[in-house]
Amino acid sequence: MEIIKYQDYFEIITNQEKYTCSKVLLSIGRRGSPRKLGVPGEDTEKVAYRLLEPELIKNKKVIVVGGGDSAIESALLLAEDETNQVTLSYRSNSFFNRIKPKNLEKIELAKNQNKINVNL
Repeated sequence: MEIIKYQDYFEIITNQEKYTCSKVLLSIGRRGSPRKLGVPGEDTEKVAYRLLEPELIKNKKVIVVGGGDSAIESALLLAEDETNQVTLSYRSNSFFNRIKPKNLEKIELAKNQNKINVNL
């Protein structure tokens, strides 16, 4: 695929077609095909790969695995209910470069207020 910017429009060239448009939105992510960890128990009913109704999750110990915006936002939503004990786990020592600045601010605040335990 190729995207060419002209003065007042873009041309998108794919393997099959050419398109012209005034704006381009690139949506990337892995929500549709989550990466599994390859650990025992990850296929049990207690493991979820999408957070559909966080308001129904109460009085639970929850671990959110990941360091992108989706993981941060899910952990923050789950921590809104103070009966939940939320841990955010990420394999790297930092997610500063991966997430939106506003999400970084929110997760740091939640961590400092002991609303979310962050394990990097």
